[in-house]
Amino acid sequence: MAMLREDIPEEIAIDILARSPVKSLFRFMSACKSWRSLITDPVFISKHQRHSAERGNSCLLHLPTSFPCGQIDKLCILTSDDDPLVVEDPNVPVPFQTVSQSYYFLGSCNGLLCLTDSGNYFGHTLYLWNPAAKISKTLFSSCITHKFVDKCSCSILGFGFDRRSNDYKIVRIMYQLDGTMDFDPAPPEVEVYSLKSDSWKVFGTIVPRITEKSEAFINDALHWLALEAYGDNPSYRLIVSFNVVDEKFNYMSLPADVIKNDEVPVDDMSLTAFKDSLALFVYYHAHDHADDDDGGWCDRFDVWFMMDHGLNMTWTKQYTVVQETMCRSVGFTRSGKILLEKASIPNKLLLWDPSNQQTESTGVPWVAFFVSVVPFTESLALVETETANTGQTNSMEGVTYRGINILLEEEGEWSSMQPSEECHKGRNFKD
Repeated sequence: MAMLREDIPEEIAIDILARSPVKSLFRFMSACKSWRSLITDPVFISKHQRHSAERGNSCLLHLPTSFPCGQIDKLCILTSDDDPLVVEDPNVPVPFQTVSQSYYFLGSCNGLLCLTDSGNYFGHTLYLWNPAAKISKTLFSSCITHKFVDKCSCSILGFGFDRRSNDYKIVRIMYQLDGTMDFDPAPPEVEVYSLKSDSWKVFGTIVPRITEKSEAFINDALHWLALEAYGDNPSYRLIVSFNVVDEKFNYMSLPADVIKNDEVPVDDMSLTAFKDSLALFVYYHAHDHADDDDGGWCDRFDVWFMMDHGLNMTWTKQYTVVQETMCRSVGFTRSGKILLEKASIPNKLLLWDPSNQQTESTGVPWVAFFVSVVPFTESLALVETETANTGQTNSMEGVTYRGINILLEEEGEWSSMQPSEECHKGRNFKD
């Protein structure tokens, strides 16, 4: 077997490591201090993330609790590169337990997930979790939540990544409710959490009434559907965005045809992101279900794309999806097919192909009620935070091809050579 030379430039060694799976990198980190220093360096973490993104995303499928059994939610990882979907891991253990024993996905950025409690405990406690690195962080403290302990309130949350400062941020908007459980006219409280500083800060601003818990993150900004009084129309519909880089709110209009359609309330729409575009789902119910609160269940929906982000005139209706039975859209696959949850016994997860407008099986034989799917890719997010106080410096000293090869062989990556004595002295690599 051909042997790799040990005098190959340092840049190539780093590039090899940056293309390795997270599981392998954690074995490298425990091999010697210089490797740990390199892999936990922010520059290397960003380089590894870029390569992971190029390989494509998997999907993390959330199977909610079956009420009233009280079972804790399950998660599974699906590969979305090929159709039908392939179940990579059917039971991903969650490293924390919420008060409600159920979870709500706020979003996913660079392999880092943000979750919170569901139901009446929504937003009380926040969790950051990297499933690949098996690292999590729980956020309890907040600047404003204590003000609403004895009050009826509504919490809106969003999760995004600030590329300029290489920081993950969470925005919380707290509305006070009046005695009829309607929104109080008083301005909401707004705060933003920074993972880098591990702290919250409060913003003094006026935000329209956001009605959708879920959000779409695209082009450095979070997006929510909202209502605002406008002239004689008290339910004028718009999109509120929050740029996580400059930390400013902005507003965009919905498609003109949607605004004019009074038959579609804002609760029968949802936002999501597909590649570099903002997508809007508009749901239409069958006449015998027109008055039901179906939470997105419908027999027909339109899919709109904002072709040029921020320009309202670029909204384009791409297609209309029609189904014989009630369904709800869950999201997109990497190839652009739409994931549908079909109402049946048991519920089914289907794919709608826009090229032929046909529905096909995903290959997933089971699905719970009200599943959610978020894009997921392996990354080293949170690793830098967990190792920030080690006092190590970034150095390639001791990082040799012999050491890389022996560890990659054990991970099934490629054939090996003997590890260098410096990097594996005193360590049993067969453990």
